[in-house]
Amino acid sequence: MNISTTPLTSTDTSNSPSFYEELKREVHKFLADQKLKPQGPWQMYMKTVSIISLWFATYIFLLLWGSQSVFVIVTAVSLLSFFTLCVEMGVMHDASHRSWSKSNRLNRFMGVTLFLAGCSSIMWYQKHVIAHHGHTNVPGEDHDIESGGLFRFHSGDDWHFWHKFQHFYATALYSLLVLKWIYIDDFRDAIRNRYQFSGSRYLKMWMEIVLSRLSHLLLFIIIPYLFIDHIGLVIGIYLVHWMAVGIILAFVFQLAHISKVQEYPETFSPSCADWARHQLETTADFAVKNKFLTWFAGGLNFQVEHHIFPRISHIHYPKIQPIVKQLCEKHNIPYFEYPTFFRALAAHFAQLKALSCRSN
Repeated sequence: MNISTTPLTSTDTSNSPSFYEELKREVHKFLADQKLKPQGPWQMYMKTVSIISLWFATYIFLLLWGSQSVFVIVTAVSLLSFFTLCVEMGVMHDASHRSWSKSNRLNRFMGVTLFLAGCSSIMWYQKHVIAHHGHTNVPGEDHDIESGGLFRFHSGDDWHFWHKFQHFYATALYSLLVLKWIYIDDFRDAIRNRYQFSGSRYLKMWMEIVLSRLSHLLLFIIIPYLFIDHIGLVIGIYLVHWMAVGIILAFVFQLAHISKVQEYPETFSPSCADWARHQLETTADFAVKNKFLTWFAGGLNFQVEHHIFPRISHIHYPKIQPIVKQLCEKHNIPYFEYPTFFRALAAHFAQLKALSCRSN
């Protein structure tokens, strides 16, 4: 298997309640010794200014010259998709975990960059920060491994005949991830009040849902149509852009949690004693030596470090990873890591193929 792990031995002390506390102490001591801010390092602010500036420059380029030629359209849409992913993974994601800044007000403000994707930051916080991070890979609790029956992501999922082909149709359906999120998921969950919002927060949630869709349509349909003046071309650009974004987002998040090495525990009750152990059992890093991918994905290839320390800026993940691995070895806890993006991708599709059989 092309994945590095720290194997368990007969002297396993992985259930020791000291592991998580020791890990937190060592990581925060390292950051303090190196004079590194856990939240809001200056590198994060510089990266944010660069990404958002480049996004707007690309957006204006698309508006002014997007109808000139096929080459210009392909180039502009490719760049816009790239920088949209950078905004959502490298800025919004940190802000949603309150690690973009020490100020919660600034974090909430930057979290509104999710409006680019036409989605509510309140719903995202509940679905991702609370449900996914609080119950990683727990069936019925972690929404990232729910698919409404379209996929069979773990052996506990019911098998249907179409799952025989899931490793073939996965990429096509992944491309619809963001579009489904925009036009179905938030509305469905809000109508059902899935997260039990009440009072002013319920009203604020609906305001965000409406405003995020209006701003999204304004940016990606109405304004482009005023410049390009061809509704078919505008809709085509819109679909290609968000389908490309959907595929990459799905790959980045799925590779860390759905392959043959992660576990899918039936229940999990968060506590200091087992929190880090649970994250290590259900999460894998990939391509951590790829500096470009780390920058582009906002450190989400360091998923282990992110899940254990979600409130530490992703800028620091490459620095703290050796500490996490060293302590895992000391406590005989497996640490899952794929050496490259494509090894992790192959492992994900191998899992989909294995679960396509009723017997698995």
